[in-house]
Amino acid sequence: MSAEAPKLTSANQISHEELKSRVDSDDVIVVDLRNDDEVARSGKIKAQRWLNIPFSELEAALKLSEAEFKAKYQLDKMRQDGSDVIFHCGLGGRGTKGTVLALEHGYDKCKHLEGGHSAWKRTFPDA
Repeated sequence: MSAEAPKLTSANQISHEELKSRVDSDDVIVVDLRNDDEVARSGKIKAQRWLNIPFSELEAALKLSEAEFKAKYQLDKMRQDGSDVIFHCGLGGRGTKGTVLALEHGYDKCKHLEGGHSAWKRTFPDA
């Protein structure tokens, strides 16, 4: 038996168009939850602040202090309310689960990119 995928409200989802309007801002961190080989194979979302944290490492990353996070990822840690964080994966499953995990850790305003990187590439093939 497989567990049913967690559900998110519309408040915790972001469309490709909305993200596209924000990727050049340093007010948002795009967190890619795919494994390194997936990123190498299919590329990344070109964002001012982009970070790859494989889903299997996300919970540990969320628990790091600000100093530990910066030392490990060379970026400031996302705001505790999550208002600057957008999670995604390849198709949406890990992105949804990662967003739910972040919500459970108090990042109440974090968002999930609908459809993941695959849908992003279909919508913006040159981005």
